[in-house]
Amino acid sequence: AYYQSAVTLNLLRAFAQGTHHLSPAMCANLAEAAVVCLTQQGHVSDIPMDVDGQEVTVVCDTPDTRAGASHADRQEATEEGAVALAITLVRDGTEFDVIERSWKGTGFDYFLAHAGSNPPFDRAACLEVSGIFDEDDLTMARRIKQKQQQIDAGDGALPGFVVVVGFRQPRAAVRSVP
Repeated sequence: AYYQSAVTLNLLRAFAQGTHHLSPAMCANLAEAAVVCLTQQGHVSDIPMDVDGQEVTVVCDTPDTRAGASHADRQEATEEGAVALAITLVRDGTEFDVIERSWKGTGFDYFLAHAGSNPPFDRAACLEVSGIFDEDDLTMARRIKQKQQQIDAGDGALPGFVVVVGFRQPRAAVRSVP
């Protein structure tokens, strides 16, 4: 199991304040996208989410109409919302913290360092994230496999994590990649 016990993910209340390495503005936008996707699927605050068989609770505020208008592109909102959840899961459930957005062509989305490390950072691992707005079991399994292959096809210099988030039946799959 990914988590040893239940964890609460405080999206807009904690993550939106930023992390040690990511700006509050970016984190607030990502968290807002996650909440918009969850509420569009009919979920409200204190949302149970399955993370590899462990239940966590996503605590979030109900978004106002401006949030929905700001995240009207469902594909983009799904991608951004998945990033908020994935980063929170990795930070809470592993020894890693997100330190930097990756760039096109690396095969992954973010660089990770060991939590608590100070600059200069060692890029110790990578994170690849994918979101599915209206997932089912087959779609989740296919996406996990696709994202694992994507990281494997990269230069292979870093171990990493693949996190796939589904919003219909709030759930996430977290897989380590050697």
